[in-house]
Amino acid sequence: MDRSAKTSRFKVGLSIIATLSLVAIPAGVSAETYLGASYAEFSTNASNLSDDRSNGYRLFLGANASGVFGWEVGYGKVDEFRGTQLGKLDITTGDASLLIGFPIGPVKAFGRLGALYANVSTTNLGSDSDWTYEYGVGLDVNLGKTFGFRFEWTRFPLNTKVFDADVDVVAAGFMVRF
Repeated sequence: MDRSAKTSRFKVGLSIIATLSLVAIPAGVSAETYLGASYAEFSTNASNLSDDRSNGYRLFLGANASGVFGWEVGYGKVDEFRGTQLGKLDITTGDASLLIGFPIGPVKAFGRLGALYANVSTTNLGSDSDWTYEYGVGLDVNLGKTFGFRFEWTRFPLNTKVFDADVDVVAAGFMVRF
């Protein structure tokens, strides 16, 4: 990918995050705010990996209004994938998402759609980054007003000069509301 295309994708990514922020910040002012962490298993459909599963984590901050509409920002890290040509492959992500939820008693089912910035590093082919989108579904299980568990599945496609594949994330985590 040439430099002008990367600059253009970077500007598109920043525009998406700015738009999400303009929508999310007013909604977050009168909303319930939460902080959380998830342990995740990452898998990919890449054919050039000898080990297509890896563990990692995601830290997130978010808010929701009346349990229905919300926003979330997060930081994630994949420990490592391994490939014969790529060597060790690490992925670090930052994301911003809008969430829509459906509360059912102490459980809330939700859907996610957002923008994701991923930095991919390999030991043999160098590194590259990509702006992309993410989508997913999940469940938040309330344990009273302050604590909760989260279970979710998310997918994001990566298309960099060193790695091109869809990445699936299955995560279980803990949330604290304030």
